[in-house]
Amino acid sequence: MKYKKNGHIVFAENTSVKKHKTGILYYPRNITDKQKKSLEKVRQELEDEDYTVLVFRGLYRSEKGVLKGKQDIAEAKDLKDLTAIEPEFEY
Repeated sequence: MKYKKNGHIVFAENTSVKKHKTGILYYPRNITDKQKKSLEKVRQELEDEDYTVLVFRGLYRSEKGVLKGKQDIAEAKDLKDLTAIEPEFEY
């Protein structure tokens, strides 16, 4: 049996001021088509609520087990373009 590892997409809200909604989005380097559809639904909800999001994208574990990837900050309305960008580093 071949094992295929897919990472999870996780959003953690960390709003401390009600007028300024913020959260962290963890986004792995490889996702399925089903995950892409789910991400779009979450992105739309975050945009509707006007969130600012810290994005850890293209996440993967190195051979030594260290979590690596890129970090960006974006308004929820800009997440669609940001999550479409392929990571610019070697795996």
